[in-house]
Order: sequence, then C-alpha cells, then structure tokens
Amino acid sequence: MKALVKTKEGSSFEYKDVPVPEPKDDEVLLKVDAISVCGSDISLYMWNEVARVIATVPFIPGHECAGTVVKCGPKAEIAVGTKVGVENHYFCGSCYQCKNDCREICKNMGQFGHGKKTEHGACSEYTIVSAKYLYQLTRNLNADQTAMLEPLGVAHNAVERLDVAGEDALIIGCGPVGLLAGMVAKAEGAKRLIGADIDPYRLELAKKVGFDVTVNTKEKDLKEDLVVNPRFVKAGLSRHDLYQGVLGLFHFYFWWYGKWVEVIIDDLLPTDGMQLIYARNRSDPDEFWPALLEKAYAKLRGNYEALDGGKLQDAIVDMTGSISEYIDLKDKSKIPNNLYDLVWKSYQMNSLMGASIHVPYRGNNIQLLRLRNPWGRSEWKGDWSDHHPASKIELIDAPLYKIQEGPIALVECALIFFNKESG
Repeated sequence: MKALVKTKEGSSFEYKDVPVPEPKDDEVLLKVDAISVCGSDISLYMWNEVARVIATVPFIPGHECAGTVVKCGPKAEIAVGTKVGVENHYFCGSCYQCKNDCREICKNMGQFGHGKKTEHGACSEYTIVSAKYLYQLTRNLNADQTAMLEPLGVAHNAVERLDVAGEDALIIGCGPVGLLAGMVAKAEGAKRLIGADIDPYRLELAKKVGFDVTVNTKEKDLKEDLVVNPRFVKAGLSRHDLYQGVLGLFHFYFWWYGKWVEVIIDDLLPTDGMQLIYARNRSDPDEFWPALLEKAYAKLRGNYEALDGGKLQDAIVDMTGSISEYIDLKDKSKIPNNLYDLVWKSYQMNSLMGASIHVPYRGNNIQLLRLRNPWGRSEWKGDWSDHHPASKIELIDAPLYKIQEGPIALVECALIFFNKESG
C-alpha cells in the first residue's frame, strides 16, 4: 500500500510502498476514508522543536481521520464494515490520571500518527488501531466530518469544563480549534460569542460560523476593547451588561515575574446577595477600592480562587515590587530579640506589614487574633487595650506602643498562635 512515512529526523516525509499491516489481539485494520491536516503535522514535517517533543521516528503521520473496519484481530469486538473515528491519544487506563478520569493527560500516553508507542498513522491506505481507541458512528456523518471529530474533541474537552449557558464567551485565537470551541459553546447555550485574532481571514470565518463579535488584536487592544474577568462566569453576572454601559476603567500595576504589569478592569464587581465577595468595609459599604484591587489581582492570576490561599509575603511582593521578609514566630529560637524595634522601623518607613497563620488541618482548632484598624476615628477599648477592665497587660516600653493613647500590644500569647509576620 502507499503511505507517507517519516523515516528520519529532519525536514522530510517519504511517499513509498509499505506492507499492509496485520491486526493482532484487539487490533483492527482500517481502510482510511479521509484525513485532515493538523498544524502539528506541519511541525512533524519540518521536525522543529515541537516535533522533537511530541514524536519519535519512524512513523506514519496523520491522526485526524475516518475509516472503515476491514479486518479484526482475534480479540477485537467490532464488526467488519463499521464506520469509525479514531482516538489518537493512546491512554493506558491504569495510571493515576486515567483512574481519575483525566485520560487526556495519561502518564503513559502513546499517540497515533506520532510514533509514540505505535508506528501507524492515517496517511496511508490502511492503518492499525486497537479497538478500544475507536468510536463507532451512530449518526449519518460523512468521512470528512468524521475526520474533524478529533479537533472537535479538543474543543469540547475545554468548553465542557465551564458553565457557559447564558454567558458571553470569549475565544482568543480563531484557528480550527478556536472556531470549534466557539461552536461548542454556542451549542451549550452561550449567549454571545466574541472572537479575537490577528488574521482577518480567520475573523471572517468566525463570523460565518456564528461568532457575534470579532476583534482584530493587531488593530485594537483587547483589554481595553473587551475587559475580561473569569470570575464573572461564577458570579452570575452577564458580560452582556459590560458592553452596554461600562462606567469607567481602572488601571492597576503589579510586580509580576520581575517587571511591572498593567491590569485594566471595569467597575463591575461580583457580589453574593448584593454584598462584595471578599474584603468589604462594614462601616462604609460603599467603599469599593479593595474589591477593585481584588478584581485586578484575580484577572492577573486567572481567577478569584487565587485569592483563597497563598503566602502573605508573595502578595506583598506582587503589590509593591519590594523585597519581602518574613519572621517565623512559631520557632521561638528564630524570633529576633529586637523584633519590636524592627516592626517600629518598618512602620516609620511606611512598610506594608501583616500577620498570617497556616491553614489548620485534621480538624485542629486555632485561636485567631482579630486586628482592627479604627482609621483614626476611634480608639480601641476592647481586650488587650489599656482601658479594658479585664486587661492585665504590662505594656512594652517601645515607640511602637506610644503612637496611640490606647495601644494594642502584640504580646506573648499572640505569638503562640501566629506563624509568620511578613513585611
């Protein structure tokens, strides 16, 4: 039979005669009815850096295909004449990822058309595939449509992880998989499709397949034209409103991997029961700058869940660009004798400071110390203040505790429960 073969590294394919393979065990011999060319096939021909990672010579390329069963191995349970599509990712079924329904990232992955655990591919008249990697067609699809099931599966795998029903969906990159992702999102109930690309031809294709809005990012700045925040999907706020009346733009700068990065957001904020989700001022519910900062940080990190955990000193670096230092308060031997002097000097330098604890595991209870800032409008007269009748604190003779008439002393009992002080 005729086949296209990659026999050596370098920019080449060979078109040559090769023997028709014989199916063994649960293998199936397929007559190839159609193939489609993936961008990775071009990389395989050129044998660039991508190809050297994803493929091993020798092999027959072609992994997006349709075929008809013409012969079966002794253990294959599929009828001759069956029309099929091919799963090109050869998952093992026994590793941790496979057992947890993540076969697409199988630890022992082989790959059809790439020389990974098989030399077979679809750029040949006939090919060999294990029956467990075949999808029997139950709808009246032609061969060309069936060959597109593989890239469609990539798009569907991404979209099905999101709840896009009733939401606007932004697709960045309108290549084949991007267009398919948009079509899947529309089929799953997305309200509007927005496509972003730098290729006018692809943007025209996006319009033809049902995209409502397209943005050429070579001509427009996407972050200014369409302000995107992944949290809005979970917050239940429609992005449709965003386009109808954005009240303003806010710019934040974060220190990100050694450079200042600008983040632009609008002033639409996710709420739960008409209350801000994270930080909010109980005495001034209209104050919303902390929520804007949270939104900008969530956009930078990809989602609001990034605010749910992490290290205080890392957040300080992100916000200030300065060098962060932390003091481990759990190990008494590591607490410097001049701790309060260091804190006082940091205060004088307008340093950003905070205290944090580790998350308690296994049901352990950890007592929390609540630090409240009166914003200069009142004096703290509760526990640990010099005015509280039950207070038996011996105030520390340090400048830090002479700032206010009613100081709050961070005494030894507090050090027991706090793990780290950062600044």
